[in-house]
Amino acid sequence: EVELLKKAFSGIMTRETTDPMSYFAIAGVHWFPDPHCVHHAPHYNPWHRVYMDRFEAALRSVDGCENIKMPYWDILRPVPAWLFQAPFDSYTIPVDVSPTHPAGTKTQRYSKEVIEANIAEYRIGETIKRALDAPQWETFTRTIEQAHDDGHVSIGPAATGMGRPSVAAFDPIFWFFHCNWERMWWAWQDRHDAGTLARFRQTIDQSDTRWLDDPAWNQLEPFAVAADQTIDSTPYAYESLPMELFAERAFVQSGNVPADRFFRLGITPKLSVRVKGIERLRIKGTFIVHLLGDGQPLARHAFFQAEEPTSCPNCLERAKVDIDLLVDRHQALGKKLEVKIESLEPGLAAPWVPLTEVGSPTINVRELLASE
Repeated sequence: EVELLKKAFSGIMTRETTDPMSYFAIAGVHWFPDPHCVHHAPHYNPWHRVYMDRFEAALRSVDGCENIKMPYWDILRPVPAWLFQAPFDSYTIPVDVSPTHPAGTKTQRYSKEVIEANIAEYRIGETIKRALDAPQWETFTRTIEQAHDDGHVSIGPAATGMGRPSVAAFDPIFWFFHCNWERMWWAWQDRHDAGTLARFRQTIDQSDTRWLDDPAWNQLEPFAVAADQTIDSTPYAYESLPMELFAERAFVQSGNVPADRFFRLGITPKLSVRVKGIERLRIKGTFIVHLLGDGQPLARHAFFQAEEPTSCPNCLERAKVDIDLLVDRHQALGKKLEVKIESLEPGLAAPWVPLTEVGSPTINVRELLASE
């Protein structure tokens, strides 16, 4: 299977850059030549589902690879050693794509050991569990994308690797990584009986469904597909649901619940700390929000964004963002807490961004309620 996959990847990598089924052309859809990628928006999952379909179709267009299926890398398991072998280890960009990424730029990523250590330190597994437990679409997609952002910066640097949206898709590991996020959405749909459009609608906040219903909002450019056409999960199948990630509890813990539900107060082991109102357009590139207690790290999350967010239409529509951090209660009590924002943009004299320069965000601390 790995040898066949090598043949397929090599086959599309050697095609002319102008071939729409070439590796360069499909990877370039994520950013170059025009910013198309959709992040931190309701249709993040639908867009990437179509994107994975297109990439798999390209692999299948290679002679002898017609029946190939794109495999996922489960981010909570060790990185397969063969992902550090050609042609999966890196990709050399064959033409100029930007002043900072000329022809010959080679994608880079961290070592296997560093990647796995980063994933553990970001506690990505905990974030995935919270996402899969969420009964509402808005909570799921926001939380699973938080895990996605942490995964990107865990794997590669922000100059020529997975930490930079404009070049992330050129690193071959991107496709195995994103196939797993597609698997997570599929698993969430299965668990919450949201695998058809009609059932899916019952999980979303009906106050704003433009991204799903309105032709002016639901088009997944540059694909000739609308968001509502991606919801049916029946064409997809994975070996098994990630059942080990599903909490056994019957209740869903949340920072807030609808007033018409019963809820319980308890001594929960974690607190939810929301850093609210970060003006993201004032930060170049991907950044990390840190929560410190007496100067020591308690929690952190990455925010994956373009190096020039003001040139990204999707970024402009969502200029202010919130970051939710879960912190162990016993680690936070009695300590002097502070928030810091670290920019990962290469070449900065100082990576720390003064909070006054990004809108002076506020802090909300919430108890986690158990909703019935």
